[in-house]
Amino acid sequence: MHIFGRALNKIHSIWLRWSYPFAFFGHGVSVHVTSVVSRARCARMRIGNSVSLKAYSWLLVATEDPNGEPILVLEDNCHIGPGTVISAKNK
Repeated sequence: MHIFGRALNKIHSIWLRWSYPFAFFGHGVSVHVTSVVSRARCARMRIGNSVSLKAYSWLLVATEDPNGEPILVLEDNCHIGPGTVISAKNK
């Protein structure tokens, strides 16, 4: 069952990488299938290499403007724990 869960997270991460318009989405990123990332605002998000988002974590950008520099930036090797909510408005 553990292997199935890891495979599902891998597929979910690949799907996010190719279907969401992130400002940057690094290599080796792992996003748990239960995590929430706003597609409408992900153009203002920069996710570095080897970042992991655990179960039920949320990434939010608190602005209506979809254009401009990334506001929410997760640098390389950042690990977001289960149930964490990160909301950014001014970088």
